[in-house]
Amino acid sequence: RQMCIRDRYQRRVRGLLVNGMVLLVLLLLPLAASVDPGPTAPPNSDYLWASPDAVEAWHDLKFGLRIHWGSYAINGIGPESWPLNANAMNASFLQWYWSQAPHWNPSRYDASSWIDLMNRAGIKYFDFTTKHHEGFSMFETNTKVLDCWQWGGQSGFGGIGPCDSNTGGKAQEGIHFSSQEVFGRDVTGELVAAARAGGIRPGLYFSHIDWFDADMRIDQWNPLGTGLCKGQPCDPGNYSQASCPAEWNRFVLRHRAQIMEVLTKYGEILEISFDMNFPPEFDSAMFDTVRLAREVAPKTLFRGRGMGGYKGDCNDKTTACGMGDYETPEEVFPDKPLPGNWQVIYHGSNFMSFDPNPANYQNGSFIVWHLVDIVSKGGLMEIGYGPDAEGEFHPKAVEALEYAGRWLATNGEAIYSTRPMASRWNDTASSMVRYTRSKDNIWVYASMLVGFGSAGLEHQNSLPLADVTPKPGSAVRLFGYEDEATRQPINVEWRREGNLTVITVPGDLEDHPAVMGPGYVFKIQIK
Repeated sequence: RQMCIRDRYQRRVRGLLVNGMVLLVLLLLPLAASVDPGPTAPPNSDYLWASPDAVEAWHDLKFGLRIHWGSYAINGIGPESWPLNANAMNASFLQWYWSQAPHWNPSRYDASSWIDLMNRAGIKYFDFTTKHHEGFSMFETNTKVLDCWQWGGQSGFGGIGPCDSNTGGKAQEGIHFSSQEVFGRDVTGELVAAARAGGIRPGLYFSHIDWFDADMRIDQWNPLGTGLCKGQPCDPGNYSQASCPAEWNRFVLRHRAQIMEVLTKYGEILEISFDMNFPPEFDSAMFDTVRLAREVAPKTLFRGRGMGGYKGDCNDKTTACGMGDYETPEEVFPDKPLPGNWQVIYHGSNFMSFDPNPANYQNGSFIVWHLVDIVSKGGLMEIGYGPDAEGEFHPKAVEALEYAGRWLATNGEAIYSTRPMASRWNDTASSMVRYTRSKDNIWVYASMLVGFGSAGLEHQNSLPLADVTPKPGSAVRLFGYEDEATRQPINVEWRREGNLTVITVPGDLEDHPAVMGPGYVFKIQIK
């Protein structure tokens, strides 16, 4: 077999990949761009970022859910689809892993119940994995995979061949490798529709890399490209647009078509979380794809990852690196404010995908503590959980999310639609205090954090604040501290001592169940 098949299916590629309007817009762009992007300007002079009003609305949301769900949930081996990469030289494992998807049927998946959980948790938006690295599309895609990995023979691996019945498709026609094809449901479409009905803003995740489609074998993590293909005819080192134009152009068109589908099939979405990247030789095609994506989704925020080699300046005016609108510190909590627009992504257990071990799950206090800390620094937070093979979240994930929701039901005013303080995100006299403010600058919210390494009060029941001064004669409230019979708020005492504001922390908080740790929020009027 030759290292590439130049003519197979070429006359049918367009019909297999896309149809209708999406095909027309794809054909408007070349398969290889001729621009030479400079170091300080996007590769296309007419490039636009998401609109300012969309960015402003995005900043109001604060708390999101990151949902990793795909065919990797079938076997429950995490994290996500990365076990494929870890078993790059194990042909029997790779064959077994991909052979499960055609038999999947998550009968308990109920998009409305997911949205109900989000509302109970106080979540305002989510990102759902339309496709992870293993290549299984959790949406109805018109694109097809034409070249698949072949299994068998003495080594267990037979290189690349037409997608046939061994991979769940029909010979010579390719396969969609999607939830719609396998079990007859557009998982993404159902979830977006339920989100809109339930008042949650939908966002979508899309992995550029696709380890199932042999045409896309060029990324540095590809289990076949970095493993069994080495030194074989399918070796990515022998694969380029010049050497294999038919395969390469199918690759470009299918990748582009799927991005267009995700951005146009479901109406306007809040954000698109692109993930991973291809080598620099794909940059020119990626630039054109991203430019087209901007044209069809002008109000959607793009994550600044995986959009080609251009990075540009990263500062508070360009908002993110390169062509993105926001950045995502992942599995890390910044110790200071970051420039531009950003949201932290953090797993709620050992994985972003389903984790069967209940001992690995963080509790609700962990979510609340870090949400308060992140928002005070100007960021958003997404906690990550994945459902099991049947479509249900682990009880420990539900427990943690519902705790966060109860805390937010009382204290959400200090989180949603707030902005960070211009001068300080924490207090210089009481380092455990995190500040947010109302957008009209009338109110400041001082959240006293406990646990997770927070400092304690030096003097019992006295909270000194060096960086906020209440309006003379105004009342200070502790959210949730109220008369249990009348539900009327009870003001807390405060006084000025030199340059400090000293708030008296009530000693009977345990008698007021709405006052919940680990964040005790004082509402202070400053104007």
